[in-house]
Amino acid sequence: FEQLYGDIQRIWEENHQVYGPRKVWKQMGREHLRAARCRVRRLMREIWLPERARRLCERAENVVSTDDERVMVTTVKRADRGEGIIVRLQSFAPPGEQLQVRLRFHDVGVRAAYLCDARERDRSGLPVEGSAVLVPVRRALTTVRLA
Repeated sequence: FEQLYGDIQRIWEENHQVYGPRKVWKQMGREHLRAARCRVRRLMREIWLPERARRLCERAENVVSTDDERVMVTTVKRADRGEGIIVRLQSFAPPGEQLQVRLRFHDVGVRAAYLCDARERDRSGLPVEGSAVLVPVRRALTTVRLA
């Protein structure tokens, strides 16, 4: 296990930390190192994905932050439907607990905000207070569109 872990890490770092599991596995084959592709994928997920997810969430929080530690910003992206920015929130509160979370936007003005479904269709308007939006979080994942 330690040898395989070391080989995966070496190949990943030699390729500027951009190779995914499939390319790491192919490079291992070129170097005559044997491992199942599913095992390489599982090891990379266990080792690097949580760290990468944390880094991405930290980047997202440079743009958007919440006032509740039980809610994390997981996505900030351009809207696929219509204009604006999509922000996805993940709640770590116990199931069934409703939260009111204030989203704060750094260096971004917000004119309007909408609670959306998972397909980014607007469901209801949200109150905007300057650069903050009050969002009801009822589910594990909540999607908000900012205009």
